[in-house]
Amino acid sequence: MKRVHMEIEWQVQSVAEVLRQKEDEFMHDLNAQHQAELFAKWEREREHRDKGLTIIDQLCMKGCCTTDKPHEGSHVPDTVIKEMLDVLANLKTQHIMMQQIQQQMATTQPGKEWAPRVQEMHFLRQ
Repeated sequence: MKRVHMEIEWQVQSVAEVLRQKEDEFMHDLNAQHQAELFAKWEREREHRDKGLTIIDQLCMKGCCTTDKPHEGSHVPDTVIKEMLDVLANLKTQHIMMQQIQQQMATTQPGKEWAPRVQEMHFLRQ
């Protein structure tokens, strides 16, 4: 179970790094500094998202630790599952907000095709 968790963790970190790089490139190319209010709002959403990802990782590890002891009859407590579902729901909301802000910012800078980049980030977030 520990090896599986480590592999999943590696994959999640890889996707997170690519997503962060894509987000940074997008915001840089968008000249986000000219849209300071939206950029600040987007940054706050990303900070909340990052905190949520940390929490979900901790909860997953907590769940793995309880199921890793079958001789004790352990199972994932309902409270852990509920916490995970709540955090996942919040993450989904934050990702939607981030995407909407990016789309809103992109509409103020015509001439570039922003939609495929926004969709790529949406896919990575999912």
